[in-house]
Amino acid sequence: MFQSGADLREVSLPTGEAPRTLVHIGAVTVVGITSDGSNVYWAATNGQAGAHDAIWRVDRGGGHAMEIARDVSVVPSGLVQVDGYLYWVDAAGIGRVGVDGRDLDRRFIPLHPGADGEVASGLATDGHALYFSRCEESAIARVSLAGGQPDLHFVELGQRQCPQNLVLTSDYIYWTSLGFSTEGGAVGRAGLRDGKPQTRWFQTGGVDGPNSVAADASYVYWTWGGTAGAPVYVARMATTRTGLVRKFLIGGDALCLVFQ
Repeated sequence: MFQSGADLREVSLPTGEAPRTLVHIGAVTVVGITSDGSNVYWAATNGQAGAHDAIWRVDRGGGHAMEIARDVSVVPSGLVQVDGYLYWVDAAGIGRVGVDGRDLDRRFIPLHPGADGEVASGLATDGHALYFSRCEESAIARVSLAGGQPDLHFVELGQRQCPQNLVLTSDYIYWTSLGFSTEGGAVGRAGLRDGKPQTRWFQTGGVDGPNSVAADASYVYWTWGGTAGAPVYVARMATTRTGLVRKFLIGGDALCLVFQ
């Protein structure tokens, strides 16, 4: 599932053939996308200082998009679904709303800003806890879905890496780091059991990403490009770091995998 221009599109994997348009979403930026298998949910912003930031839902079988919650935050980022609730991160912390639009709580888990004033960039879950990235602190944090005190240094990356978007598989947590250094951007990885980071597990290079990331046991996908009017692409590579396809799809701002 990925954004392509003003549409939300779906493609069968692993071939990537014949993407189909699921719903037209208009001139917005998708900052997070997730699915429970039957429905697709996404958080979108129009870039006007948080005005009309909203979370939407559409049935994968077709139909019209339904707005679940409006003005959910100042700058939403990331979106995950657990047990009938959707979670996102923003300047106030972690927010939550039911998939039916009920029980909206913009400060479900309040979080203190990091050294750069930012609370978090990306968000992921294993169904038991929420994981979020802290750019300036070069760390990935974790907090229970029940709330409580977060572990702000669950994975410490060492030098300034600025982790961005996150995704979890059964064994690893993957993240993107933008191309701030002379080495360019990278996809990082750490084992969920030992927490040992490989900060530049795969060197993507360039300064135009990587951005959003998705993964399963076989492949890692990430978005890149879009600078100076160039297209945004989805790249794909096997988890063995082989078979890189830099232009697997023409993509957009966010993507996720849907497991049947």
